[in-house]
Amino acid sequence: SSDFGYGGFYFVLTQTVICMEFVAGLGDGDELVLNRIISNVTGIAMAAAMALLPPNVMGSNAKWTRKLLKKSKETSMAFLELLPRRKEFGQVCPTLLKEYVSESNKLRDDARYLMDDAKRFQLAKVLSVDPRLDNELDEVSVTASFLALLMQHAIDLDEEPDESILERIDSLLAKYGNDRSYHGRTEREERPRQLLGIDEWESLLDGMETLQKRMDGHESALESML
Repeated sequence: SSDFGYGGFYFVLTQTVICMEFVAGLGDGDELVLNRIISNVTGIAMAAAMALLPPNVMGSNAKWTRKLLKKSKETSMAFLELLPRRKEFGQVCPTLLKEYVSESNKLRDDARYLMDDAKRFQLAKVLSVDPRLDNELDEVSVTASFLALLMQHAIDLDEEPDESILERIDSLLAKYGNDRSYHGRTEREERPRQLLGIDEWESLLDGMETLQKRMDGHESALESML
């Protein structure tokens, strides 16, 4: 619960134990009352203890922000691989974009929820959230939204990419560790060179280069917080 943490869970757990004791006929009425008091106090103590743990094992752990970054990297590589294959791109990319927006929003919301939960104990310096991680989550979220905008822009492009654009796409893929080329000699000879729309293609790939630089920066920043 965002309001009571693990309190509700432990309340139900401890009351269940008391009910089981009553059904089993263990002890008299006074013992059951005493056990109920003890179980309630124990449940409250356990809930309080668990409320202190998330800052160290959940909210302040960079892995939740890293999951969002990883999803963005995987999607951007899949997007680049599809980009030269315009016919397939038009069929697959809208679905890829929809799935990415849905999953990235969920990952961002999960990371933010855990971060906000951990920040309840900001006065306890040992348990407080690293402000750098808080800021980095915002930056990674901006990067995720930027990728979605680039993907939508690519979907709206009608022109075929020319040879220089295809070479830039290969260069960007190589930075992801993917050295596969998608424009062989035959494809270059068959594809007519089109000049219209090249500025938009250049703008799109400039955006992808900026995106890669941002993701590399996020990776370095998150590694420094481990």
